[in-house]
Amino acid sequence: MLSISCSEFMSSRSSPGTMRFRGSWYAGIVVRREAKNTNRYVVEYDQLYADESGEKLLQETLDWVQLRPPPPPPEKKVQFKFEDEVEAFYSDGWWEGAIIA
Repeated sequence: MLSISCSEFMSSRSSPGTMRFRGSWYAGIVVRREAKNTNRYVVEYDQLYADESGEKLLQETLDWVQLRPPPPPPEKKVQFKFEDEVEAFYSDGWWEGAIIA
């Protein structure tokens, strides 16, 4: 049984049949384990909301394979090269991409 030791996380919101969020990661906290003998966790996002008013943060139950630690702080000066794999912050989440120019 996996135990998540830190409360901060990045989660993948990609799920089977949902291409809209494929390759994106969103920051939040692990609220609790769903049940004692499961690898599913209730998470709460930092910048995704459950309602249109933006007052209640979104909570979801995710499998542990959809969680990862947050990224390290950015380096001060980075020189990207053609075809470097990158992640860019856009629309409240981190998106996988590549340098093409």
